[in-house]
Amino acid sequence: NCRGQNDRQQSSSDNESNIDAIWKYRTSTNSSLFNGTKFRFKNVQVHNASSPPMLNLGVTDYKSFLGTNCAPNWQQLDPSNMASPLGNAAIVETEDERVVLLKRSGNVGEAPHTVVMPGGHPEPEMVGIRTIDDWEKKQRNADSDDDGFNDDICGELWDSMVREVVEETGIPREALGEALCIGFTRRVQNYRPDIIFFIKCTLSSDEVHRLYAEGPEHKSESTDLITMDRVEFMKQVIKTDSINMPGCHRGGVELYCRFFAKGRE
Repeated sequence: NCRGQNDRQQSSSDNESNIDAIWKYRTSTNSSLFNGTKFRFKNVQVHNASSPPMLNLGVTDYKSFLGTNCAPNWQQLDPSNMASPLGNAAIVETEDERVVLLKRSGNVGEAPHTVVMPGGHPEPEMVGIRTIDDWEKKQRNADSDDDGFNDDICGELWDSMVREVVEETGIPREALGEALCIGFTRRVQNYRPDIIFFIKCTLSSDEVHRLYAEGPEHKSESTDLITMDRVEFMKQVIKTDSINMPGCHRGGVELYCRFFAKGRE
């Protein structure tokens, strides 16, 4: 359910000016950053056990994310004033039951030098929303097909996850199984939301390492690919807290533990 009522609410003029100032500074120190539209996560509503959950989205942009959720004063902002773009992350499990992880480079907008699952964002651009102006025009179009538009967004949520894995690891799409959504997480620090998937890979961990070494499309976003035995992975993240992982991905591992314990029903 993607509607304008789920968009970020502007706060004081000082905070809005701060978004521009932060963006100017961040782009002056990192030339790889660029703005683009993102889906804004408002919430997930579960009405009853027999009906699917309702994901409520708006549209925001990356500039607003860096200037609100990632701003030094993020704790002073109300959640309604935050961009909170919906990210995605996948537990990718190889044929020999190892989990694929990436060591993020320093050349990224958030969480540099951390260990993460492959992921990124579903992109409004893929459903025709390239700019905030496009989104505003879409809302003014009374004849728009909301059901068709929401179906397109749903398809992008799943397709973007597979696309991110391919672009960040070099694993070909045909070696990846169906993306299964296992839940949503939200980071305590800066309120960052993610949709979490599980994907089974038909390749061995050695083959995945070889493909990464050949150079995936988005190689600049990471410095290393790591594969870990899935049981040891869950232990190190949840029990011993020995992996430097952002909270939204750590929450994804907790979802994976529950998914694993239930026998992947």
